[in-house]
Amino acid sequence: MFVRLVCVLSLLGVLAGASTAAWAGRPSGKKAAATARAHYKKGMKAYDLGRFDEAVSEFEAAYDIDDNSAYLFNIAQAYRRGNNDSKALEFYRTYLRKAPDAADRANVESIIAKIEKQLTPTAPPPAAPTAPAPVPVARPSAGPAPAFSGQVVSQAPPPAAEHPGRGLRIAGITTAAVGLAACGAGVAFAFRAKSKDDDAANSPVYNPQLKKDADNARTYTYVFFGVGGAAVATGVVLAILGWTTPAPSSGAPSVTSVQPIIGPSMTGLAFAGAF
Repeated sequence: MFVRLVCVLSLLGVLAGASTAAWAGRPSGKKAAATARAHYKKGMKAYDLGRFDEAVSEFEAAYDIDDNSAYLFNIAQAYRRGNNDSKALEFYRTYLRKAPDAADRANVESIIAKIEKQLTPTAPPPAAPTAPAPVPVARPSAGPAPAFSGQVVSQAPPPAAEHPGRGLRIAGITTAAVGLAACGAGVAFAFRAKSKDDDAANSPVYNPQLKKDADNARTYTYVFFGVGGAAVATGVVLAILGWTTPAPSSGAPSVTSVQPIIGPSMTGLAFAGAF
């Protein structure tokens, strides 16, 4: 009985010594936090210098001491900057699993989606359809020349000659239009003369300028009515002549010109032409 008790106590002593040896190399408390912080600083320095493999090792050492999920995010960032997207994707997912309520969850999820899209192989574009081979067409054998049937292909009739009075009609319509415009201007000046007369009559004192403006407007009214009436009448005459003029024997086209004449004592239009 005594021997058995000694053996049990010896076994417990061995186990206690092994456990103490295992925990002897692992810091705890404030010392553990300081050690993890030291690994974190080394990792950040290596990350800034572009030594991303070294940064991963230091962040992993810090997480091995202090299981703060922020170290997992740093590991993922270092893998991503080191162009190891598959490992970065693994640690981004682990970070969200360890910190489901992380403030930057939306940003990390967008990074995960981008990496997944990059890692997904794209399907090759469909091959372009091949064009079918052309079907050979047999040439017809040369047969005898067709016999002349005696039919003659009729040519299209020549265009009808332009009516010789077309120039007169155009000149008449244009002249009449100018005359109507002149008559319209005469109406405008007539209203202006009437307005100036009314202003002069209603003025409390005599205003010679209003009387002069009314007289000038009346003069322009007579001029434009005279020119417009003459132009309208002349245009009607020219249009009638254009419709009734026979074709000239010499074949020379008709030429017509219209020029207004305005003088101190007369107004009118001058016409010249060959018919």
